[in-house]
Amino acid sequence: EIDQSSVLDFISVLQGHEDYKDQVCHVEHYAERPAIYGSFEDLKTECGDPLLSKDVMEALKTQLGIDRLFKHQVESLKAVLGEGKHLCLTTGTSSGKSLAFALPILEAYRKDPTTRAMILFPTKALAQDQLGKLEKLFHSVCPGLGVCTFDGDTAKAERVEHLKGCHVFLTNPDMLHYTILAHHAKWRHILENLKFVVLDEAHVYRSTFGTHVALLLRRFRRVLRHYNSSPSFVACSATIRNAKSFFTQLFALTREEDECIAVDDDSAGRGERRFCLWNPPLLEDQEAMAADAKAKAKSSKGVVERNAQKRRRFKEKEGAGEAPRLPPGVGYKTRSSPFEDAAWILAQAMRRGHRTVCFLQTRSMVEVVLQVATDHLHDAPTLQKRVAAYRAGYAADDRRQLERRLFSGDLLGVVATNALELGIDIGDLDVTIHVGVPPTVASIWQQAGRAGRRGRASATILVAMDAPLEQHFCRHPEQFFARTLEARVPDVSNPFWLSGHLLCAASELAPLKEGEVPKWFCETAINVVQDLRKDGKLLVMVPRPGQTPDPEGPVLRYCHVKGKKSPKELVNLRDIDPIQFQVIIRGNSTPLETVEQRWAFMRLHPGALYLHQQWAYFVEELDLTAQVVWVVPKNPKQIDYYTECRDHTQLVLSGGGQARSLEEATNFVRDYSAPVVRTGAVSVHWRVYGFRKKSKKDHRLVDQIDLSLPAVEMPTQAVWMDLPGPVLLPVADAGLSVDRGGLHALEHVMISIAPLVCDVETTELSCQHTRRDADPNRYLLLLYETQRGGGGVSAKVFAQWEELLRRAVELIEDCPCESGCPNCIVVAHCSEHNHGLDKRAALKIGRALGFAKSPPSPVLAPFPFVQTIPGMFCHQQQQQQQQQELQQ
Repeated sequence: EIDQSSVLDFISVLQGHEDYKDQVCHVEHYAERPAIYGSFEDLKTECGDPLLSKDVMEALKTQLGIDRLFKHQVESLKAVLGEGKHLCLTTGTSSGKSLAFALPILEAYRKDPTTRAMILFPTKALAQDQLGKLEKLFHSVCPGLGVCTFDGDTAKAERVEHLKGCHVFLTNPDMLHYTILAHHAKWRHILENLKFVVLDEAHVYRSTFGTHVALLLRRFRRVLRHYNSSPSFVACSATIRNAKSFFTQLFALTREEDECIAVDDDSAGRGERRFCLWNPPLLEDQEAMAADAKAKAKSSKGVVERNAQKRRRFKEKEGAGEAPRLPPGVGYKTRSSPFEDAAWILAQAMRRGHRTVCFLQTRSMVEVVLQVATDHLHDAPTLQKRVAAYRAGYAADDRRQLERRLFSGDLLGVVATNALELGIDIGDLDVTIHVGVPPTVASIWQQAGRAGRRGRASATILVAMDAPLEQHFCRHPEQFFARTLEARVPDVSNPFWLSGHLLCAASELAPLKEGEVPKWFCETAINVVQDLRKDGKLLVMVPRPGQTPDPEGPVLRYCHVKGKKSPKELVNLRDIDPIQFQVIIRGNSTPLETVEQRWAFMRLHPGALYLHQQWAYFVEELDLTAQVVWVVPKNPKQIDYYTECRDHTQLVLSGGGQARSLEEATNFVRDYSAPVVRTGAVSVHWRVYGFRKKSKKDHRLVDQIDLSLPAVEMPTQAVWMDLPGPVLLPVADAGLSVDRGGLHALEHVMISIAPLVCDVETTELSCQHTRRDADPNRYLLLLYETQRGGGGVSAKVFAQWEELLRRAVELIEDCPCESGCPNCIVVAHCSEHNHGLDKRAALKIGRALGFAKSPPSPVLAPFPFVQTIPGMFCHQQQQQQQQQELQQ
């Protein structure tokens, strides 16, 4: 057992280490918070009868060691058991949320053995994790209460037995979509007696996945109404803002009888926590260089030498406005690697015996950090065996083995993606390390909450990336800790997703009456139904002679065409690429992992180097027909180069959407027609056309190889602005790059600060990183959604476009650098590796639009026709036509 005071002192220990370089920029202290308990006496009906039986309370004491409940647990049980209301419970990790639905299910079955319940988990692993705990509690009171997992791993024979004898089904949205609703007649006796529907870890239902689940639950409620079933809906979630509106939108609880009670006051106790913001040192800092030289004299080859090489490379420019020669995906780099710092912190934590998880946002860097951490433990071979990687894509058996090793304490350190963010029980942790700010505030606290459970002390260290938003938080830590948790309201009016779910609804429960469509879905669905009728996908049933027309409007049916996929097969809930590649060692048959097509093209193309659990592999072949990546083992110490793909993204505007004039900035009067801001559908065409080999030693180009891989297309939504010639021409006349320099830089910053302005995630947006001369839209200021079909992000950006642009220009203007740096225009996720960015060009454009503090540059009067920049046209008449269209 680790001394809890040593966990709290861990950050101070790091600060006292000889390799420490003043990386700690802020430490937030969270004092221990005592728990607030409720009373069993409060759990009574209006008549004074207890809501929990003596048997249930005894089971809590004997099986779970619980002799009293938290206040929020008591309030939740009163809402569900006492008042029969729907419940939305949003509290922190390890606050006992599962009892809010487990106890009502147990009490309902004790009174009525025909009771059925369905608990939806976002992953199969979570359902498996909860199965044993629920069985232990349920069987101690009611031995006949059957509990089972019902997912894709359940054998067909077991499914038949479960339908006959089980009462509580632990499943997921995918099974509800593909199996339960599609074959609801087989589930009739279960659906007719369904008393509870539980949605656990509801905060993960955001973006496209959240929209799909919200539409799926509307279909589910429609089927339940067919069987005259009105269960209570319970959602358990990490703390989120506007929890009640989120929950009612998710389940479409719009009627008066569908009253929902939100419980969001977390009364569970919390151990003391230290939360540190860690900023890697500046490479060009002379004091840091002196410290490196001193450390180099004491140590052998390692991180110090790599940092010194990077400092030298930072001085090497490839031309005006060009980025330094640096590793892939890093671009401009004024600070040492956050991944190396995180690996060093992980190694130090393991040396002190602290059970630690290091969270990363990309799968490709998990193996890299694991390798560096292992190198730091070169003098401790026992510890090297107690650190491993955990991420999506691994085989299920491998993940279960890692979870067992972590729970038992055999693993002392784990490098993971957000696959470990959800509530799988992995035991008591002491330290969490986070490389980069997670995409949502909820994710930050879910990950940090993996340590410090059951009142234990914990330490959280967030290692900042070289990105504008994260460097902003390092300069203003109070803003980071003051951030509120996002409201995640699904976009159920998205026509792209509505069409598929409407076809599913018509297919699984016929007929679909046009009048019930807005009742179960939304008003926008009526227009989608009309389009489906025109396309012949929904057929109108003509009344027989003498038959009275249905008062709810035309009766619609789905007509399946033989040989075509059914509607459920065309709806992909998780927007997972249906084309998956297996990574297999040549001469073996067991896959190392399974990856999506885009990831395979980008990281596993022929000639690429691939890392897996500290092992290096060379990609020999990418078999597009068999969808297999063939690899052979390589000794990583004998490989003196790395690979980075060469890709290009081109956007095609599909039309439609909304348009409006850009609002004028304060105290600024334009001398030209207002630019037009538009939102609508676009088609993204992405293709890998080759890769580069670069030296590990000095990152110089070794070789450049061409590839011929098929393009990947994706429909989505975007927001863009047509900029007039008087804004762009002065930039070109000054000899600056308009598209690759100014517009690209502005797009980078707008994406970086979008979480602060638009309440969206940076990973949900992208831009035209790889502009080419032949691209028709290279002179548009454009942001598009990274999710297939869009998830409502573009609507938020469209509404806040002026504020987003203003904040972006001000951030660039406030940065003291001369040509651009990671504090302003440089981002790590740029697929062009930040080449060509130009801070001066971005500022000129921003000032010409009026979104700057300093006076704008002189703006030229509009010309009748100008073609100064190849591919860019400014036509006064065309601008007037755009204005007329807007007025009409």
